[in-house]
Amino acid sequence: MRRAYWSIDFFDAQIVADLLRQQGIEAWVFDMELIRQDWLYAMALGGFRVVTADADHAQAVECIARWRAGEFALAPNDLDEAKCPRCGSHASEADPWPRRAGFVALNLFVAAMLLIRYRSRYRCRSCSRRWTATPETYGDLAARVDAAEASKE
Repeated sequence: MRRAYWSIDFFDAQIVADLLRQQGIEAWVFDMELIRQDWLYAMALGGFRVVTADADHAQAVECIARWRAGEFALAPNDLDEAKCPRCGSHASEADPWPRRAGFVALNLFVAAMLLIRYRSRYRCRSCSRRWTATPETYGDLAARVDAAEASKE
């Protein structure tokens, strides 16, 4: 058994192994279960390794080189990508605006929560001590009003 390909990405290794199997080469993704259980071992174990039999190794390496060169790429008409309605190009990508708007909204929400959380914080100008004042409850306020009225009488 010899390593024909390795990747840190599980799906990349699976794609290469399936490509080799389609070409009639027996291929296995080595250490797949171990790394998927604890992915921190991925680099220590050499990532996901695609191994082949010694007799098929040269053919596997040549097939992977053809794959990297784009020989197995689909024709543009066979792609399942969005087609531009203006020019008909398949060179499309997801619009980043909704993600950006969501990111801004999330940041504004977090900023508002922080402002609410620290709105009753104080700092002493003399000693720089910081503290949070507890808001006065209605019961405490009513008791103070009753005490003030009682002291007037």
